[in-house]
Amino acid sequence: MYRNWFARLRAMCDSLSLRDDGVTMMTARKQFLGVGDVDTSILDLFDARKQRPATEAELREQRVSYAFGNAMRDAITKDSVLAASRSVRIRD
Repeated sequence: MYRNWFARLRAMCDSLSLRDDGVTMMTARKQFLGVGDVDTSILDLFDARKQRPATEAELREQRVSYAFGNAMRDAITKDSVLAASRSVRIRD
């Protein structure tokens, strides 16, 4: 058991690198080394979306989706979060 723990610790330390100024940092990951081609149709959608403010229904859906995504229990469903969002109110 000790050897396995030590091997994992050694592997973590080997993945770190030391800069010239002595600061330890994580080594660069492949996915961040280069920027791929940008899909211009997605950029056009972003620009079009910026022209129009979000509606209350869209904001409500975003809040429900966020709450559901951060739920800690498997028993919580998106429908139950939506129902709770209609009945639970925060006091000012």
